[in-house]
Amino acid sequence: DVTPDSLADDFSNSIERKLLGFVAGLMAQDSTETNKKQAANIRAMLDASQPVATLKIAKQIVQDAKGKRRGDAALVTKKFDALHPECRQALYDLHEEVSKTQDKLNALEIINSTHALIFAGLEILKTFKAMKRDLAGYDFADLIGQTVELLRDKPDAAWVLYKLDGGLDHILIDEAQDTSPEQWQIINAL
Repeated sequence: DVTPDSLADDFSNSIERKLLGFVAGLMAQDSTETNKKQAANIRAMLDASQPVATLKIAKQIVQDAKGKRRGDAALVTKKFDALHPECRQALYDLHEEVSKTQDKLNALEIINSTHALIFAGLEILKTFKAMKRDLAGYDFADLIGQTVELLRDKPDAAWVLYKLDGGLDHILIDEAQDTSPEQWQIINAL
């Protein structure tokens, strides 16, 4: 079963831990605050005991508050990047993994929401049908369905059609483009 936890676990297992540890070590030795902060965050991500925490910290490393990839200068400073381009590339790769996982999490949320909506809709429909039955009520679709059944499916259909045969000269159809297949069955039977 795919769950948010299993997706976070997959993410945690997919990241290049050894490479990211090396990157964190290089960045921690740099004198700039940006690189030191990123190094501390990478270490915290690698040391996180829960995959969900690993994913959360990874997002903070490579994404801004809106979920977009941080600019190059926010990932690593320009001067450091010139000396160690592999660090920026490792963070690009980390961002790619974060994005893939986030896409899967979004898809899972859509699936779960859709299932919940379908379940709620089916419950509402079941309640509506029970209320109609209890009140001996009919809606328009019920009337159309019962007329189709009367003119086509019941044993008495031939007798009903015989009785109507002499009494109908014309059938006026208004809004024919909105006529359903069941309504056309009634018209064809007549």
